[in-house]
Amino acid sequence: MSLSCLPQPNPLLPPPEVKVLKFGVLLIHNYQWLDAAGFIDYLNNHSHGYLKLLNAPPHLLSTVPILKWHYLSSTGDLQDAPSTSGPPQRPTTTFAERPELDYLVVPGPDPTDQLSEECIKFVQDRLPKLKGLLTICTGSLAIAQNRWFRRSSSGQ
Repeated sequence: MSLSCLPQPNPLLPPPEVKVLKFGVLLIHNYQWLDAAGFIDYLNNHSHGYLKLLNAPPHLLSTVPILKWHYLSSTGDLQDAPSTSGPPQRPTTTFAERPELDYLVVPGPDPTDQLSEECIKFVQDRLPKLKGLLTICTGSLAIAQNRWFRRSSSGQ
């Protein structure tokens, strides 16, 4: 399939800067492995890095973000986070390192599990600064149990 039908860049303009999006994946112990793997794989298949491997034209690559991934255990350390199936995931950073994030992804854990105080504090600190919070399946229950979705009538 030819991509020549796509609009061509103006050669007189400098190439646009490629946007970098930073994702954090909160690995709550005993999370559903497919909730995390499916979502991450889908986004990666639409990323700058993947399209570059496919030799997409430069004008198309300039419109697709580079994705940076940070994996965080709900315990805040670098110990492997177990999943319900599949391999355990090794976190790449800790709460203490405070990685900059644009989006926080929360794959579904056991809905009866409680988040640690350190995890709750991290999410509370990050939530107002995020462009988006992406919960998958019971990940929304983990977030909702801490009433982060509640707003007052003033929108605060």
